[in-house]
Amino acid sequence: MTHRDRDGNAFPAPRLDDAGVGGERLTVFGQVKQLAEEGERLLAARDWRKAFEAFRSAIALIPEPIEAWNASAWLLVAMADAAIGAGDFRAALPPIGHATTCPGTLGNPWVDFRLGQVRCMLGDLRGVDDIERAVTALAHETEQFEYQITRDKVLVSFRGRLVRTLVGTDAEEVRAMAKNGGDVQLLLARKTGNFKRGNEKR
Repeated sequence: MTHRDRDGNAFPAPRLDDAGVGGERLTVFGQVKQLAEEGERLLAARDWRKAFEAFRSAIALIPEPIEAWNASAWLLVAMADAAIGAGDFRAALPPIGHATTCPGTLGNPWVDFRLGQVRCMLGDLRGVDDIERAVTALAHETEQFEYQITRDKVLVSFRGRLVRTLVGTDAEEVRAMAKNGGDVQLLLARKTGNFKRGNEKR
């Protein structure tokens, strides 16, 4: 699915292909794609650490500077997703930060969201701006956060990926916001980014 802004323009997106920014072709793309597909299979199986290693092995095949290849951004974001799935936000920071220097990531809401999520989880308040930038962009998309409210928790997904399970008071706040017709999208962005406006440490 192509995601578009309020003017109908497609958001930039990382692409897993063999193209370079100067028109060059990645000669090792077959091997890179094979490792990427293995990483996706491991992600689906929730084997986060092996998925991370598969994506890292794929990145290692790409010639320097890796910022010149489309596939780099896709793989780096995938590495970060795997690390976040494992709950290892320190391991997620280098690849998601590096991804922002690669093709297809500037202005991509998912990349902004993931960077903000990781920064906030590590206590870096620059993540607040990253998340709000993503939420602002996604406010004009038909696909936003998806959430499922159960008896004792709220399952939050973004573009088909489970990003957080909220329990306790966090879940109750979402439940109340949804019941009262409030801005659930913004609340979910804050909950998944692990910050509450007005309560940030300074």
